[in-house]
Amino acid sequence: MEKKILIIRSVSFQQLDKNLIQVKETFPAADITFYLLTHSHGIERAGKYGIFSEIIDYQSPKDFSFFHLPKRLKKEKFHAVIVPVTNKTGAGFLNVFAMALRIKAEKIYCCNAASEIRQAPRPGIISKLLKATFFSVLAFILTLGSILLLPLLLLAALILKKSPRDPQIPC
Repeated sequence: MEKKILIIRSVSFQQLDKNLIQVKETFPAADITFYLLTHSHGIERAGKYGIFSEIIDYQSPKDFSFFHLPKRLKKEKFHAVIVPVTNKTGAGFLNVFAMALRIKAEKIYCCNAASEIRQAPRPGIISKLLKATFFSVLAFILTLGSILLLPLLLLAALILKKSPRDPQIPC
């Protein structure tokens, strides 16, 4: 049975060169059809690999996002989605993993800078998204609070500056 694997090109082509060696070893090409999702500026270069049966244009100059998924990917079902990352843990690529959640796939994998491929469980991705969202909202609330508090502190400083001070009592 043929399996479809989508690779989301979230790294440089140099990194992808290294990762593809391990991807091909992990997923033998005999029963695999590889797809690549990339930004428009990477389509021509991605075509030179010859491994991908289709290169899908992200059609946005912005970063990968949970809120923007190409129509082509809304219909298609994949055996796996692979997210290459440029570090050991995948930190800094949460937006790509969030988008991967929207793609119909049995499994999501992370391929790190050392070309180690490991599964990225959906609950773990969702947990990290919730944590990041919580801290973003908290930072917004604290920033807003400090902006609202600043005029009150300035007013208090003005009042204290104008109020008569207790005379010093000599000892």
